[in-house]
Amino acid sequence: TLSSSSAASDVYKRQVLPGAAPGIFAGLRISLIYAWLGTIGAEYFMPSNGGIGSQMISAQQLLRMDLIMAGMLLVGLTGALLNLIGQQLELRATRWRHA
Repeated sequence: TLSSSSAASDVYKRQVLPGAAPGIFAGLRISLIYAWLGTIGAEYFMPSNGGIGSQMISAQQLLRMDLIMAGMLLVGLTGALLNLIGQQLELRATRWRHA
């Protein structure tokens, strides 16, 4: 009936989804980091002309440690920023956990 379907929907909205939200957002944060690292790693196998990974490979061949370290720093800072963005999204979406 209609009332049992709306009751199931209400249970889902009020209990199941909020209970699963921390795990969902933790997975999203980790997937953001892996996507970023995958993008950099893919440049090692399919070099482009302007990516960070390509720049690091070129710097490695020229023994330019300053460029390699700058690339590593940029990769790390971007990963940290993506994690921070994921944390902020999680905090906004699950305000009830931190209230």
